[in-house]
Amino acid sequence: MKTPFFGGAYQAFSKNLDAQRCVNLYLENDESKQGRDIAALRGCPGLDFLCTCGTGPIRGVRTVRNLLYVVSGFLVFSVDAALKVTTIGSIGTSTSPVSMSDNGSQVIIVDGQAGYLITISTATITQITDAAFPSNPVTVTFFDSFFIVNQGNTQQFWVSGSNDGSVWDGTDFASKEGGPDLLVGLIQVDRQLWLFGDNTTEVWYDAGGSNFPFARVDGVFVETGLASPYCMVLLDNSVFWLGADQRGQGIVYRSNGYQPQRISTFAIERVLSAEVISDAIAYSYQANGHSFYVLLLPSADMTFVFDVSTNLWHERASYDPVLGQFHRHRSNCADFFNGMNVVGDYQNGNIYVFNDDTPTDNGVTRKWVRSWQALPEGLNRGKEVFYSNLEIFAETGQAPQTGQAAKPTVSLRISNDGGHTFPIEQFRSMGLAGQTTHRLLFQNLGKSRNRVFELSGTAPIVPVFVGAELDAVQGTS
Repeated sequence: MKTPFFGGAYQAFSKNLDAQRCVNLYLENDESKQGRDIAALRGCPGLDFLCTCGTGPIRGVRTVRNLLYVVSGFLVFSVDAALKVTTIGSIGTSTSPVSMSDNGSQVIIVDGQAGYLITISTATITQITDAAFPSNPVTVTFFDSFFIVNQGNTQQFWVSGSNDGSVWDGTDFASKEGGPDLLVGLIQVDRQLWLFGDNTTEVWYDAGGSNFPFARVDGVFVETGLASPYCMVLLDNSVFWLGADQRGQGIVYRSNGYQPQRISTFAIERVLSAEVISDAIAYSYQANGHSFYVLLLPSADMTFVFDVSTNLWHERASYDPVLGQFHRHRSNCADFFNGMNVVGDYQNGNIYVFNDDTPTDNGVTRKWVRSWQALPEGLNRGKEVFYSNLEIFAETGQAPQTGQAAKPTVSLRISNDGGHTFPIEQFRSMGLAGQTTHRLLFQNLGKSRNRVFELSGTAPIVPVFVGAELDAVQGTS
């Protein structure tokens, strides 16, 4: 019979209900519907080292023309296509994320305390000292020739001079006015300006006014706000964000027109509601037809990823092979540079490239995990089930001929109490080099009333799984 091997991350409030984990794996559906099975589980991309910018942490990256601008600690760098790293200057803070935007000739960086302007033609950076520039600037975007910045701990946002981030007029500001909550962050979406408060959201547009260019869209008012200034991103022609309001926090939304559409699950929300999320960070990227919303939770030391193509969540994690522990993913921010999806490290000054063919994170061992209920829905009736064989169909024989990865293995742990404990473990080979018909077969699996399987591995090969079959017989009691 089919065992429900394919799926995402969904650990319910009770593991007896659902105990699915999907760590460093994600689902890809077979769109032809004529393949070996309906989908495959493939390993998430590893991290290839690209360059080093200072000592870190990497707080923000921004691609403009052919250059990647990087904020690392209190230093600002540029990286060209030949990977030459140039120090441009410094800013006044050294930790926490920054917000960056550009108009093609200038880049503005805001860090919650001040704003800084990079002039691309001269490769110089200066603090914005115009008296009209807002204090405590938190987020910045660019819209119809204007830089727009919100002032922290207020409802106000400010607009620059046309195509000049160094010019600010003391009268060119407005306030989020639909609700009394403070303005947390702003972003330009489909040529409209979304203003996220801590409880509510409203939308403005370029009305072309002579005194102030922007005006509020009448009748649009969203009854949810933003949990952190750095967790809203553009993706799939929408804005995605981690929400908060007067009723609670911890639901992830995407915009559907002007309405928030919930994309998180009860399982994800259970984690988010129990953790500190005021420091949450998000970025988005697209690869191989998949569009990903990556939600980083520094305080919780976790990372969740939503795949728009499947509407499924998975976990991404770095791994400590000495202590055997997962931690948040190494990335802190991302952009598309020189044909590559690049990310910055949250602990050092490294810039990496996502690579589907790399099974490690900058050479460090990575662990993947998939756990799932053994029986399909409808067959879990509490009766004893006798398990003969479980066969996992995988890309075997992919190991190198020599070295540490020449004899890769996988682990199957078995739980008979719904995923609470896993006292039984078996190991199987993933096949030597060239053994592409090698079978991943687990036998003599005993009996259980509430079985959960957990498949995992740390071998430095990219895991790909294309199906799973289970031989089991249900007893009478």
